[in-house]
Amino acid sequence: MQSESVILQDDTRVVRELSEISHLRTIIKLLSIVIAIGLVYVFARIGNDTHIIYVFILAFLIATWAQHAIGEELHDGSHYRLASSRRVNEYLASLYGSLSGISLMNYRARHKLHHRYFGTALDPDFPQYKTCPMGLKAWATYLFVNFSGYGAIKSLVTFQSNLSTGKPSWQHPGFTVVMQLFLLILGILLNVPIFYFLFWFVPLLTLTYGVSHFRTMLEHWNAETWQDPTTGEICYGAFYDFDSGIQSQLFGAPFGYNHHGTHHSLPSIPNYNLDKIAHEDYREVPQNLIRKTTFFTRLSEMVSFSFKPSV
Repeated sequence: MQSESVILQDDTRVVRELSEISHLRTIIKLLSIVIAIGLVYVFARIGNDTHIIYVFILAFLIATWAQHAIGEELHDGSHYRLASSRRVNEYLASLYGSLSGISLMNYRARHKLHHRYFGTALDPDFPQYKTCPMGLKAWATYLFVNFSGYGAIKSLVTFQSNLSTGKPSWQHPGFTVVMQLFLLILGILLNVPIFYFLFWFVPLLTLTYGVSHFRTMLEHWNAETWQDPTTGEICYGAFYDFDSGIQSQLFGAPFGYNHHGTHHSLPSIPNYNLDKIAHEDYREVPQNLIRKTTFFTRLSEMVSFSFKPSV
């Protein structure tokens, strides 16, 4: 399916205004990520000195937050929403890609396919939302594959991941190595080199990878199929926006993905502005693909579908 740009019925001016880039916000997010990375190592060192397990857990969770924040910035950078200067946008997005070992150009190419061919096998993210695990065994397998590191490592080994250098035009592969060495050296300076592996590399391959895949399923999985109005092809999935206060704050708001359905309709608007437009009236979307819901409602819907009694 080739996604169409959906605009407000009578006010494209609002879209243009919300598409403007906040450079202050870009700077604040960069500083927040730098501070978060620093806190990861501080808490890891405190945990190492005090042998208090929950301090280690806190360091692990902060690392996951930082990596998701990096993912949000990389996403907006792939849409050229970090800076009005194309050069600055590419340098910033490449920095974020290098911090997580992701090629900006590979990510951008795959993400464009996700927008253009949503619901079909041509979408690289299609396997993540085509189906929902059915039954306890299927869920156990899903959680193991996505949260143990197995899925991330398998995607690396089989070259099905963004976690590679590729052939970027701005992001030199050597810079990715330098950034990873920098994170390693931070641990060495604190006399615990293993910090890099335990509190950056391991979170990246386990909790960060798992939450990212689970989020994609929450945002797109749909029990019903639909037909592409142009090609007649049977397609899968839908676009979901999440709302309702603390639910979204706990899960998606820090990462800017609450209104992912709206993002598919209005990709020119940065993630941090989507909440300002998500409740407006849209032109009719084929098959009513954009749906407003909450995280708890989606989780309940998914669990009910997964464990419904067989007829």
